[in-house]
Amino acid sequence: MTVAIIGAGPAGLALAHILNGNIPHYDPDLFGPHPDPQLHELLINCPNLLCAATESKILEYVKLNVQSFFSSDCSPVSLLFDTLRIPCETNIQNQSTMESRVSWKASPENKVPYTLIGGKDGAGGQWSNMDSDSEDSRVLSYAEMLSLPGWAFSHFYRERYNCAVPDFLRPTRKVVAEYYKLYADKMGIPVTNKLVGNITKSPNGFAVLTTAGDLICEATDVVLASGISCAQTDSMQTKKLAPSGSVVVVGSGVSAADAVICAKPDKVLHIYKWTSPQGEPTPLRRYPKKLYPEYAAIFEEMKSRTGPTYTGIPNGQIIKIDENKVLIQKQDGDVLEAQAKEVIIRTGRAGSLAYAQDVLPKKTELVGKMSLRDLGYPLPKIADNVWAIGSLTGDSLVRYILGMSCAVAWNLMD
Repeated sequence: MTVAIIGAGPAGLALAHILNGNIPHYDPDLFGPHPDPQLHELLINCPNLLCAATESKILEYVKLNVQSFFSSDCSPVSLLFDTLRIPCETNIQNQSTMESRVSWKASPENKVPYTLIGGKDGAGGQWSNMDSDSEDSRVLSYAEMLSLPGWAFSHFYRERYNCAVPDFLRPTRKVVAEYYKLYADKMGIPVTNKLVGNITKSPNGFAVLTTAGDLICEATDVVLASGISCAQTDSMQTKKLAPSGSVVVVGSGVSAADAVICAKPDKVLHIYKWTSPQGEPTPLRRYPKKLYPEYAAIFEEMKSRTGPTYTGIPNGQIIKIDENKVLIQKQDGDVLEAQAKEVIIRTGRAGSLAYAQDVLPKKTELVGKMSLRDLGYPLPKIADNVWAIGSLTGDSLVRYILGMSCAVAWNLMD
C-alpha cells in the first residue's frame, strides 16, 4: 500500500504523523478520567483512538451528547477528539486547564508509506499563503487549539521565543505559518512541493500528475486534503482603486471583520447580510466580548450601522465600480456613490477539486461553505480508495481536523 496525500496543511500533516506509526490512545492517567463518565466508560473499552474513530456506539454517543461553542455542525468523530483534547472548553481558565486525555505511542509496525504533496505553498498549506490576508492579523483560534500531535504549538513557542505561551494568545497568521512549516521538519515529514494537476486511475491504483502532466507518484489510495482556500473566486478578492478614499468591505463573517479591523483608521463602508443564502445568521454573533473583543466590537457597529470611522450598509450590494468610484445600492433602493481607494470582498472561501474530477463519483469542482458532507458525500471515504479530510469535509478549524484524519488512518492501516 502507498498513499498520496494531496495537501500539506494541518490535516495532511496530522495524517502523515499518524501514518509514520504514531497511534493516539485514550489515557485517563494523564489528568484523570474524562469529565463525562459515560464517555470514559466507552473509551476504556476502546482505548486505541484510531479504532474509536470508527466505532459506531462511541460516535453515536458523541453525536447526542457533545457540543462545541465554535461549531454547530461538526461531525461526531471531530467532536470526539476535540473533547478529549479540550474537555471543558466553557471553563478554560489558562493553558493548564486544557488537559488532554490523548497520549501518543510509537508503533513502527503500523507505518504506511505515503507521499505528502504540498503544492506551491509547501508545509502549512493555506497558512503559508498570505495573498488574501494580512500576515499580521490574529487568527480566530487560541494558541493551543492550533497544535498538531507530537510537537505542540507551546513547544514551538518556547523554542522560538524562549518563554511560555501567554494565556489566551491568538497568534498572528505569520507565526502560525512558521509553526506548521517547522512542524514538518521537526517530525520528519517530507513534503513534495509540486502542484497537482490531475489524478487518474492506473493499473496500480492512481497516478498523481503535475499541471504539466508529469508523474508525481503512484498510489493505491488518495487522500484529498487540499482545503477550501486554494481557488481564486470572486468571493475572496481585493481591488485597489486609488491612493485615497474609503475602504469598501463586503462580507458578514470573520474574514470580513478582519478586513474592517485592518482598514481602520481609514473610513470603512461595510456591506453585509444578517443571514446567508442558506439561512444561517452571521457567525460574528457567536463571539463574546470577553474572548473576542474586536469581533464583538465589529458586531456592535454592524447593529448600530455606525462607528467613529465605520458605516454599515446591511443587505446592500455593489452595482458598479468605476475607477475610484463605487456605486452601492442600499436595502431601501437608494444608491450611494462613494470615493473608494479599495474594495475588499470576503464572502466565503472556496477550494478547487478540479484536479480530482476523474476519481470523484460526481462532478464537484468547488467546495466552500457547502462542504463535501453538505454535498452528500459519505465521509471520510468518498469513493473506492479515495478519502477526504480537513476543511473539505467541513472541519474548518484546526482543532477539529484530528478526528477525520484518525478515521482515515484506521482504514488505511486495517
